[in-house]
Amino acid sequence: NLIEEWLLSNDFNEKYKKENHPYPSLLDPKKLNDEKEEINYKTIPAELAWEMNLPLPDNYEFVFLLIHGAGTTAMTRYLRLCNISLNRHWGDPVFQYLDSYRMLIKKSNYNVIILAGCLSKANFNLGIKFYNLIQKKIPAICVVRDPISVLRPIVNHYGNLQHPKDKIQSQIDIEKYPVQDNFKIQVPYAYPDQNGNPTLNTVKEYADDKYGDFYILSVKIKELKHRIQKLYYLDMNSILPENSFETLLNLSKIFHFTVPKSSELFFSKANSSDNHVDYLFFPKKLYLRYNNEDISLEIIKQKIVSSEYLDYTKYFTNSPFLIQEIGIKIILHKKYLQYFRSGIVYEKFSSYLHDYLFYLEQFYNKERKKIINEQEILDFMKSNPEVLKKYKLKLDKELVHIKEHRPDIVASWKYYQEFEKMCEELD
Repeated sequence: NLIEEWLLSNDFNEKYKKENHPYPSLLDPKKLNDEKEEINYKTIPAELAWEMNLPLPDNYEFVFLLIHGAGTTAMTRYLRLCNISLNRHWGDPVFQYLDSYRMLIKKSNYNVIILAGCLSKANFNLGIKFYNLIQKKIPAICVVRDPISVLRPIVNHYGNLQHPKDKIQSQIDIEKYPVQDNFKIQVPYAYPDQNGNPTLNTVKEYADDKYGDFYILSVKIKELKHRIQKLYYLDMNSILPENSFETLLNLSKIFHFTVPKSSELFFSKANSSDNHVDYLFFPKKLYLRYNNEDISLEIIKQKIVSSEYLDYTKYFTNSPFLIQEIGIKIILHKKYLQYFRSGIVYEKFSSYLHDYLFYLEQFYNKERKKIINEQEILDFMKSNPEVLKKYKLKLDKELVHIKEHRPDIVASWKYYQEFEKMCEELD
């Protein structure tokens, strides 16, 4: 009866029928957002809501138009530091809707909807439906990056089904566990060649949409154009660790969320190309059995250390690479200080750490040599004109909006400008 009443109403005619909306809601969204109504969002399961084309509950403040390879991990981390709830940005569009729906019925939270950066051919129409079920008029943000630089973290992407997480030891008995065994793990690149290393062939595979279409920003903007009040573009540089706190502070004034008082929380290596190596090796607790107690040192990567710990880094390494560039700290809990003063424990840790840190630095340098950079990506495109043409078609369509509204950002993209010159030469 409620469905029939709604479909025959003037409101339905104005909101959906007149504009020939592709996914008309089968119930009145205004009543659904009112918890005093007998049937409202909280009484309807998310799965049924999707089938009935119900727009998402309007308990969200803005949307985040995600571009893979443009600081997704860092930006989502920063937003969560500001006590913002986000839906998960992976999975098919139905999953994203269901996850968003369940998040939004919790009225007390400050919520933001993330729109994932990829759609498969099979899920494309489901994606269009998901976008059309975001019907509240709200602003949006989008972190953008030089499109050629976007390909760099994708080509070098970390994580696959053969993830070695279960083989990674976070606690190591230095009396029993040889140093070399820590470094026998192969980094699990997502798109490896036959030797397990990153490959430029991934550039071609992304041009052919082998893993889905990653150039859908223009699609999201088109589908949401009548709901997005304003799209705020953030250049990737603005969310680098040294700039991130100020950027979030400025955003908080626009979107009215709360930023933590300490800027230290925003200093992170999240954007580092070595972040996958970080995951394998930090944090690590090295311990030995002494006087019936496990005495431990911890190797970490964080700027702030609890007052219960002492920074012992300088006693074990003076490597500028490890200390300044990688940012490691070797810390000791104060309760173990008495054992280190005896000298025996210190000597054992010193011997083990000397070798451990030597191999760690070697491992980093070995992995860095595998990383494919922007110039290599451009050279690959130049040598494969068909690949270059495919990216030209994609980017011409993808960048229409930002070229119109933020030409200054586009002009700052060094590698994209080189890409455009290559395309002109090809013509």
